Amino acid sequence: MRNLAILTLLLLGSAPAVAQKDQSPLTANITRESESSPSWTFNSGNDVWTLCQKVDLHTGSGRAYRGFCMGYIKGIAEVLDFQKQIHLPVHVTNGRLYDTVMNWLSSHAENRRLAALDVLYLALRQSFPPAAKQ
Repeated sequence: MRNLAILTLLLLGSAPAVAQKDQSPLTANITRESESSPSWTFNSGNDVWTLCQKVDLHTGSGRAYRGFCMGYIKGIAEVLDFQKQIHLPVHVTNGRLYDTVMNWLSSHAENRRLAALDVLYLALRQSFPPAAKQ
């Protein structure tokens, strides 16, 4: 139930709240990074692909984007698992979920135009199919 509440928060407005110009010291870096991006919301697979690739592993620039993406993907994955649409292994990491989605988007560029939730569903279901019914 907690996972459903987290997903609801993500989908109903936590993303726009992150991008607001809050001047607190804790969010100053996130705000500066978001100013270069038109949006921290995901409408399509293209949005997921674009925003989630903004990380420069050499400088660490864009870590907020990666963290946001990992949280978004994890929230969707947990809801899909709860609904028995996919079956997540007990100790699956956020990094593995992120890599699964990004690798799928890389291999299926023609499907990036689909809605973000559809893309995540397809990517996660391919790698984590639902458990067989007994």
